Amino acid sequence: MRSRLILAFSVFGLFMMPFSPAGAQDLSRCITGSVVLPLLGGAGDGPIIPVRVNDHDVGMYISPDYDKIYVRETRDIRFPDKEMPATLDLNGYHYEEVDYIGIKDLQIGGADLGAVNGILIRGGSVQSAGGRPVIGVIGQMVLSRMLVLLDMPHGEVMYITTSNNAGCDDVGQQILGDKARSVRLDGDFQIPAVIDGKKRWFSMNPDLDVTSVPTSWDDLPEVAHPTLVRAEKTITRFDRFLTAGREVKIKDFEIGGERIKDDTVVLQRDIMTGHIGMPFFADRVVLFDYPHGRFYFKSTTAGPRPAGHHLHFTQTFTTHVSVVDRGDKAVNVVTADKKGKSG
Repeated sequence: MRSRLILAFSVFGLFMMPFSPAGAQDLSRCITGSVVLPLLGGAGDGPIIPVRVNDHDVGMYISPDYDKIYVRETRDIRFPDKEMPATLDLNGYHYEEVDYIGIKDLQIGGADLGAVNGILIRGGSVQSAGGRPVIGVIGQMVLSRMLVLLDMPHGEVMYITTSNNAGCDDVGQQILGDKARSVRLDGDFQIPAVIDGKKRWFSMNPDLDVTSVPTSWDDLPEVAHPTLVRAEKTITRFDRFLTAGREVKIKDFEIGGERIKDDTVVLQRDIMTGHIGMPFFADRVVLFDYPHGRFYFKSTTAGPRPAGHHLHFTQTFTTHVSVVDRGDKAVNVVTADKKGKSG
């Protein structure tokens, strides 16, 4: 598929970043093709791109936290080529019945990927963005074939193919410039972060509207039992299950040597690894260099994006819960919520 992508992409100038003539010359040796796509939706929405699936113009989320292509049907878009039923492991604790399917044709920004395999999640999609139905999410299966530059503050995504020329291993640094920080991107598409001086591995999910940390990391002072007890209760509803958690501010949190100031995270019981969500991506340009195993990022100012509608692929909402004593028994009361409509 890589060779087909290179032939299909039209070359754009990398207009978002200033380069010296020497730097531009180096990039021309390394970059074989690129395409820029707008993000549909607005501020606060997960990253949605325009694609074409089986001759239908649709929108799909992009997120390296998903391993494959996941879709839902709409009234007009069906996937009759169901190959076999399967059970999907959602997070190590919750499971869902799905179907393996064949997608006859997938096109992204003029690149025709042809027939691809996907997973059909049962239950239809009711979302739309930019006048297109939003039917699913594109994960590692496609994203890992190239470099992906995600600029959520300005509403753009760029797909880049590169050569194997000498001196091109740091092409991501050349694209984002000297001020960009970088960390290793491992074979499971996770990056290292440091909490309380200890390294932990996080998945990257720009679709998730919170950053989450498993409560099993209780050897960390900011996740230990006393902190957990004092933290504000939350309940997060995903498609078909609820998960309890606590919301706290992590003060000692670093990625690539950059301190993430007073980052609010949700400590969740029903997850097995950390997830860096949308708050991290909201004011940064990031670049996933899958071929070279690096993740680059640098801060930027937000562009004039329209207000979004809290569109996310899986998350529905997070509620904050307080305990109120009503005579002979205590009850949980929902005090606030952050909606994130599910596809």
